[in-house]
Amino acid sequence: MNPFNCWYTSCFSLQDLGLQNEMRLLWEQHVYWTKSAVQALIMNSPNKEQVLNRLLRNATDMGTILIPYYGKVRADEYSALIKSHLTIAADLVGAAIKGDNEAFNKLNEQWLQNAADIAHFWSAINPFLSQSETEEMFINHLDLLKAEVVYLIQKDYSAAIDLFDEIEIQALHMADEFSLAMIKQFSYPAYYM
Repeated sequence: MNPFNCWYTSCFSLQDLGLQNEMRLLWEQHVYWTKSAVQALIMNSPNKEQVLNRLLRNATDMGTILIPYYGKVRADEYSALIKSHLTIAADLVGAAIKGDNEAFNKLNEQWLQNAADIAHFWSAINPFLSQSETEEMFINHLDLLKAEVVYLIQKDYSAAIDLFDEIEIQALHMADEFSLAMIKQFSYPAYYM
């Protein structure tokens, strides 16, 4: 029987469920704090430094969840990739606020390369995550965030709120893809190999 075609309680261990729930929480926090940081940067809020610091903590947390599965070296590598993803995003927002298209385009290329690097990272450590599909997920994530930034800069708050619903759903999809690939790799390897 395929363990992924049954009710969670009868096919996943508590450890598997814990991994999936923690991954979902981290990706929810990722998009929530990203949105908060974008708003703080656009509005030049007095708390922008604290918000950006909290957002960067997400990179460390995303690495930490990998330690029991892939070890500290790989976890630190992933944290660094996610931190780059976030810092490039902050710089991209700064370029968008200034209307600096040249800087924006250069940063966007760096962001796309970072997405490719993240996809390569996952496909190298987990046989259930392909480079192309993982990169496509990340590019979708980037495209949604860029659209959100545009709406917020244009003060189209209703559109930004509507889009955030899509951002959340896409983030949860990514969380599930990563956690289910890890569950296949570590909880049911004989079934899938």
